[in-house]
Amino acid sequence: MTRQSKYIFMLLTFLTGCAPGTYLPLLSLFLTEKLQASPFEVGLYFTMQAVLGIVISQVLARLSDGRLSRVRLVQSGAFFGILAALAMVFIRDYWLLLFVAPVCMSVSFVCSPQIFAAGREYSISVYGDSVMFTSVMRTFFSLAWVVAPVLSYWVATAFGYEYLFSGTACIFLTTIIMSGLFLPDTKEGKRIAGEERVSIFNRDTTVLFLAVTALWLTNNLYLISMPVYIKNELLLNPYLPSYMMATAALLEIPVMLISGKTARTFGIKKLMYLCGIAGCLFYGVLIALPKNSETGFILAQIFNAVYIGILAGIGMIYFQELLPRVPGQATTLFNNAAATGAIMAGPVLSVAVGITGFYGSSFGILIILTVLATGLLTFVRDPSQIRHTGDNGMADTGSGNASKILPETAMENSAEKFSEKV
Repeated sequence: MTRQSKYIFMLLTFLTGCAPGTYLPLLSLFLTEKLQASPFEVGLYFTMQAVLGIVISQVLARLSDGRLSRVRLVQSGAFFGILAALAMVFIRDYWLLLFVAPVCMSVSFVCSPQIFAAGREYSISVYGDSVMFTSVMRTFFSLAWVVAPVLSYWVATAFGYEYLFSGTACIFLTTIIMSGLFLPDTKEGKRIAGEERVSIFNRDTTVLFLAVTALWLTNNLYLISMPVYIKNELLLNPYLPSYMMATAALLEIPVMLISGKTARTFGIKKLMYLCGIAGCLFYGVLIALPKNSETGFILAQIFNAVYIGILAGIGMIYFQELLPRVPGQATTLFNNAAATGAIMAGPVLSVAVGITGFYGSSFGILIILTVLATGLLTFVRDPSQIRHTGDNGMADTGSGNASKILPETAMENSAEKFSEKV
């Protein structure tokens, strides 16, 4: 592995962000317009895809930390992504598509966690630390979600869904080719963690999973309720929600980089506390703002960017640091916490709106959930205070494993070394 390999990790991270970013934003419209799916059928499709994604990706993640090559897993996942995209190009029967596309697309969800896991192993092997490298990778993933949805709307409007999903298939095909040619085998020559029984659930990871799930639940509740609240209840500019989302997405990128740079000096757990505080401030500002203050809603995205920027970057790193011997499972566990929060958001919002009668009521619930999630973090140990012993997936990560939690000063130096190279 060479230092030049870092570019392929950034490219593949961008591609695996672009692939879902091209079809997910328009999937509900595609189902209703082309397949005449009912609201129940749309919900069933998304739920089935999310649940299958959680189960399949976690099983494959366990295998990935054993003998299976991460490169082959990325290629296999991308291949199934191609099948799912082609199914959406040619199949126009809802029930047939339901039993083909969600299954194939769920397998494709393995791509991103495996690239992040390989990136962690690579960066520790080359730079001695993974925090800054993972943070930079996460910014490329976020950048993909800034670019891809805009392009997907343009392609679907100008050329149609067939061209859009064909483009998705091309992105997956490019992922197969680039990973096969350039992605290094980060497990070559290392002791295989999967040969031993490793439990990924202990007190720290279980509580962290609950906390991160709750934090992602609040974000999904916000994303679902905010457009309706702005447009239909406050009667403000219908384009304001898109301005708010774009502002937050752009501001998240520097937040991820800064949090990655300061993680070792400030502390991963303290950054997660800051994440929770920013979330509470954000939802509180939304409630306190004058209801006609469009500028205020946009400026409030500063707090939202800090909230999601830290959660998306440091949240993943927290799992990886707690489970250094099984980075594939650790990264997938973080992704599945986000997916679980997304699944729970719909029912929670339905209950809240059913009781109060308006979408703005959800913001009070968001503050309560964020406070509870932040409180749960007090029961999770800071990775810098843990000396791993090999029990319950938490290992003394010797240099032969390329996953050691190094002394803090060495970590800072290695992070600075990588920052200078990027």
